[in-house]
Amino acid sequence: MIFLLYHAISGSLTESLLAMRDLSIDKWDIIIIQVESLFRIEFSARPFVAILDEANAIMRQMSSGTNARESENAMRDVLRSARHVLAMDTFANISTLTFLQIYRGENIRVVDNKYQPRIGETVEFIYDPNSGAEAMRIGYDLLRQGKRVAFVSTGAVMARALVEKASKLSKPDNSPVRARAYYGDMDGRQRQKDFSDINVAWGELDCVAYTNTVEAGISFEVTGHFDIIIAITNIATPVHVEALAQMLYRIHDCPRRIISMFYQKNSNELFRPPGRENIRAELASARPNNLPTAIKGHREWNNNTISYKVDESPAVITFIEVEHQKRLSARYFIEKLCSLIASTGASLQLIKMDESRGVIGNRKKVRNEIRVEALVIKNTDFNAVATFQNLSPEEAEVLKFDQERSIADTMALKPEENVQWEFACYRAEENLEKSVAKDLRKSYSANHWEVIQELFRILGFTGIDDRRTLSGDTASESFTQSCE
Repeated sequence: MIFLLYHAISGSLTESLLAMRDLSIDKWDIIIIQVESLFRIEFSARPFVAILDEANAIMRQMSSGTNARESENAMRDVLRSARHVLAMDTFANISTLTFLQIYRGENIRVVDNKYQPRIGETVEFIYDPNSGAEAMRIGYDLLRQGKRVAFVSTGAVMARALVEKASKLSKPDNSPVRARAYYGDMDGRQRQKDFSDINVAWGELDCVAYTNTVEAGISFEVTGHFDIIIAITNIATPVHVEALAQMLYRIHDCPRRIISMFYQKNSNELFRPPGRENIRAELASARPNNLPTAIKGHREWNNNTISYKVDESPAVITFIEVEHQKRLSARYFIEKLCSLIASTGASLQLIKMDESRGVIGNRKKVRNEIRVEALVIKNTDFNAVATFQNLSPEEAEVLKFDQERSIADTMALKPEENVQWEFACYRAEENLEKSVAKDLRKSYSANHWEVIQELFRILGFTGIDDRRTLSGDTASESFTQSCE
């Protein structure tokens, strides 16, 4: 039995899995599930292999969100019960190893093929104090020339604004630019349709803009379709630097990649000092109402020191490690991003903004137009929330400024909305039976599936019941030989 964990799954599969009441490993040969839904799994004595796709992102996700405690408990059960655990991540590091050691002990083998897929490529960097306006200008000029452009954004409103602007442009033959945005709250049916075959869906578009909320579902592999990928990010962003680097390469083949960075301080919270002991001290001194969900139940009052003490449980260790890496990411965003890009074998090039008079005017025009589009989107979203029949004006006002959670997720958390949420789940379950329940394997990329099967063969395991422990040298030698 194969148990595949994603840190996020795009499309109807997520909704369908959320709807199921008895997702038991006895009833399925393959289960593909996101971290937030992990606590819904029913375990048994049946042997299984657990595959963690993008382990670092999974580690971050299980330490946050409203179901953090349930996710951590379920992750503990998965990693301790699995016959074998295969953890994969392009940017695996000491934190990844620490996370696995918490649950699997010291019997861990690391296979690093030192593959650098981007040798010979160059990633261009722009520091733009105009909130990425220069990169936007470059992208729109290329669209007018009939080129195809992909925007990577760390904010949903920005992604939507970029697409709204692009949709109003015309190509050299006077046909409109075909553009679409992909983000957490986008239309579910459209997402389901497009992500069933992303190569076909994006192959029909001239411009796409996507955020990190759907990064795990994106793997566009049509060679030469897009002419440029433009990532626009605030240096002071809550998006983890690894996530941005991975987003940049969701489109596998592209001749030009630009990262446009700007600085706009949003919150002092982003620059709290890193350090595991600092974080532990903060958790010990935090007020009960401010304690992260993942830590609740792991802190006790110590009468001797007249203070709270945080325990040494895996949940606490994982949370502290994730928070430490998050703060390092926020404080050293540029340095870490450059390091991650360089680790792929790509070269880095700093480019200057064009300061000619005509370009400056065009850049200001683009910036103002995007701001207007963003304001229209925000007002439209707010009006939709405010007029929702079960929301008071006060609740709508709160949701207007909620940047971390979608409207649907927030509504699902309201106790009085449970009946409606269950009804939606039943509908999703019906869709599951009609679409993906017949063969979950089809919901996972065939290429990825072949790679996983081949990797198990390379490592020397004959099957799921193979209990042998291979030495690190044997595994590394086998993998090296396979790459030759």
